Amino acid sequence: MPTTLHIAAACLFDARGRLLLVRKRNTRCFMLPGGKREADEDALSALERELLEELEELRWLDTAQPLPDDLALLLRDQVLPALKRLPSV
Repeated sequence: MPTTLHIAAACLFDARGRLLLVRKRNTRCFMLPGGKREADEDALSALERELLEELEELRWLDTAQPLPDDLALLLRDQVLPALKRLPSV
């Protein structure tokens, strides 16, 4: 009987349509950020956990609240204002 793996991955595109890929340490191939889901995990929780493991720190930002002081300048000054200009999905 074949084993089924359940994974969660993020497809993140930039304004030029490029897809963000990651390469784990000591590997050759690039892949989507994400990984295998635990038995009791939903896809979003699995993706959050995998990104945390890969990146060491992860934060959800409520853009409707005042911005914290520890954001990168590019994020604060360019990315977040650009996101606010996008039509709502």
